[in-house]
Amino acid sequence: MNIYNNHNYGDNYTLQAGATVVARSGLEEALARERIYDELERQAEQQGMTLEEWLAMQKHRNQHKDQHQDLYMDRNRHQESAAETWLQKSKEERIRIAFEQMKTEKCQGRTANYFGRRVGYQYAFILALMRAKDERYGLPYVETTNEFLTYLKEYVGVKDLPSEDTIGRRLTRISGRYPDWRIEDGNQMDILEAQHVAQRFLSIYMKGV
Repeated sequence: MNIYNNHNYGDNYTLQAGATVVARSGLEEALARERIYDELERQAEQQGMTLEEWLAMQKHRNQHKDQHQDLYMDRNRHQESAAETWLQKSKEERIRIAFEQMKTEKCQGRTANYFGRRVGYQYAFILALMRAKDERYGLPYVETTNEFLTYLKEYVGVKDLPSEDTIGRRLTRISGRYPDWRIEDGNQMDILEAQHVAQRFLSIYMKGV
């Protein structure tokens, strides 16, 4: 007779004296399956469900989770593709787009737009970034205010630039390295303004957003 009447414990068996004897590996697998089955039944009972209902609920949850994961992966792939496309643009094109975009945005803490009227000195913050030669940002190196204006006008195509004096006067007051700039005779608002300008510019230049 079959000494294990109620469960199917696999095909690994031998026959002895008319009885079905489950071999050691088959028995271990069977006991493991039984423990899993008991645990699933326990979880179903805690939810007030039959095992079939509980398994159906888990299947639905997993399908919903998989859909969210697929959407997340698709979004990540799209973002990575967009980032790669953006970085394929030349430095000059990315700089031009950064200036153009920022000129349409209000500068934090100011009533004017970035680089707008009465805040033309903000170009000095970008020049300070370029002079720092920080490899993390990949900006072109420019040393003097005159070189900076020539580069923006002739190579980048930025229009409505301030005077060399406007940029130079603010530049001479900046010390330290971004983001830990210090501004001579400036207050905390002046430092925050400089940091906001640099941060926004780098975000567009490096990521396109």
